[in-house]
Amino acid sequence: MDTTPVSAHSQASKVVEFHSPQPMVLSTPPTGEIPSSPTSSVVEVPVQRPEDRAVRTSAKQQLVARPEDGPPKPIPLERQWAVARPQPQQSPQPSSSEPTVMCHFCNGRHWSSSCSVVFRLTDRMKMNVNRGACFLCCRKHAEKDCPFKERRCRACKSRSHDTSFCYLNNGVENDIDALEYSGFLEQCKAMADMVRKGESTGFY
Repeated sequence: MDTTPVSAHSQASKVVEFHSPQPMVLSTPPTGEIPSSPTSSVVEVPVQRPEDRAVRTSAKQQLVARPEDGPPKPIPLERQWAVARPQPQQSPQPSSSEPTVMCHFCNGRHWSSSCSVVFRLTDRMKMNVNRGACFLCCRKHAEKDCPFKERRCRACKSRSHDTSFCYLNNGVENDIDALEYSGFLEQCKAMADMVRKGESTGFY
């Protein structure tokens, strides 16, 4: 047994050498161990894939009620009346460029010289007298004041009467003798002038 005395300094060195082991430092934690800290925590956030978002969007769209899936909305009464009421049909208006033709004897839409209602010559002349009308244009004024006194009859080319009162007109039934026509025409003109003045009632 060695009885060599050991100094206090050497004993202290040995104590430090054998009783103060160096701590083990790891750069990464061991597998399966997560370091914990009293002031921090780790939360796992799931990663959403594009196909997952598309599925959720489709499901939401199916839950939303579309207008066409619900019951039909009632039609307002104003629209019902607009559909039910027939629209008034407008009668075609005569063009302003077309002349308005009216028969002097029957008010028909034809020329007076070709009237088939009052077609007898004496009837036409008497009717014109009773109206106190001119024998050149069938208006109520004297022949000397007629703006058409230079116009000629289309049947005989005379300026004394309108074609409606001509015995040569093919559209009239002549019941007057040709020799008596001129005298009867002048008699009718004088009588029409008296009707205009209120001095006669004509052939009534």
